[in-house]
Amino acid sequence: MASTTSNADEASEQPISFDPVLRRRGNIAPWRQTLQATDYRVMGAAVCLSADGVLLSPEEKAALWCSFNHPPGILVLHRWRNGRLPISQLAGYNGMYGDALVNFTDTVVCDIIPQGLLFVASKYNLAVKPLLPGDISNILPGLAPDMATLYTDILSRWDVSAPAPRIIGPTELVLEYTRTHTLKSLIDSIVDSLTVPTFLPITRNMIIKTDDEQDIIDAPATILAHAIQILLFAPTRWNPDIVYRRNSSEYTHRYPTPAGHGGNIRTVAGKYSLEDLHRSILLMYLAIFRRKSDFRGFDRHPSQVEAFLGYFDVPAREPIPDSISTYTYP
Repeated sequence: MASTTSNADEASEQPISFDPVLRRRGNIAPWRQTLQATDYRVMGAAVCLSADGVLLSPEEKAALWCSFNHPPGILVLHRWRNGRLPISQLAGYNGMYGDALVNFTDTVVCDIIPQGLLFVASKYNLAVKPLLPGDISNILPGLAPDMATLYTDILSRWDVSAPAPRIIGPTELVLEYTRTHTLKSLIDSIVDSLTVPTFLPITRNMIIKTDDEQDIIDAPATILAHAIQILLFAPTRWNPDIVYRRNSSEYTHRYPTPAGHGGNIRTVAGKYSLEDLHRSILLMYLAIFRRKSDFRGFDRHPSQVEAFLGYFDVPAREPIPDSISTYTYP
């Protein structure tokens, strides 16, 4: 089935490059090359401050958190959409300095899932078909049977139609993961089986076997299948010679995020928290946003403008107002 993207649309849109910034030859902004900007380790736990620097009370944190209707397990006191994503807030959410977060997004995220980013950014345009390997015998050695079967299905069903583009919020994606058993099962299987970064365009029939629209790209599954690869392969420090592998002893893996940084209920294949899954989706969206042609601040040193408010500490069972005291904790 042919792509739904018209030739006119394809001609009018310039391809987006997701080349990792720190791999570029030539002038790289000096601030990107500092030790701080290439250190992606998780810093100390966040302090819950208001926008004017005042420490938030337990009641204020509880009320703010409940207003967002986050899924249980996501405790951050923010709700970000798909548009402009504030660097200073996301840096706090990821436990990084702002310049480190920007480098991590512009280099590490793009290094691990460049094809996935391009596919999502191009609204699932099937013109990226050449990014799929014709022969997988050498790229996934020793792969678990489930993952080998999945990738064989992807290759055999690649002549598919693209879905109508729609913006999917980060929280909406987490909710879909938690509520759709077949989707969760697929993503968890990928987490358990994937050994190296891999382009994974997922079709709907891989989620719902009885779906009549078998050849339609499943946008939520495709986004999640690439977001979790950030969790699987990301390092704590930049190394241009890195070879990304899930069990590599050559570098320290950054995830899972240690306790003290929001929810730590590891329900993503028993390895990662929903908070980390939420973080990885936001990192994908930030990487795409920063590569858009109308974004002007790409090489500008990030400023610390918006305050990060921290987390509602549910596990500590902090006192909360009577109006929300009936909330069932995860």
